[in-house]
Amino acid sequence: MKAAILTEIEEMAELQFTREEIEVILQLPDQAIAGAADSALAYRRGRLRAQAEVRKSISDMAKRGSSPAQKQFLQLAEESHAPTPEPEVDYEP
Repeated sequence: MKAAILTEIEEMAELQFTREEIEVILQLPDQAIAGAADSALAYRRGRLRAQAEVRKSISDMAKRGSSPAQKQFLQLAEESHAPTPEPEVDYEP
């Protein structure tokens, strides 16, 4: 996919649009984002950048003494260190 489209996908993902919504806005075919590695990566990167911005804001407020921000920061820390569940594997011995 062209670099300009990938940039737009990333920017819209930062705004928390779904893949389907971005496809409609950019007039892309259905499953265009999920079906191509570069566009799927741009989408994921945009979503993560937005989360990073919010986490940075929470961290800054927590450091300035905001009790709700401190609580939320600790919750985020716990969630990010929680063990990931083992994938289910179907096989017959």
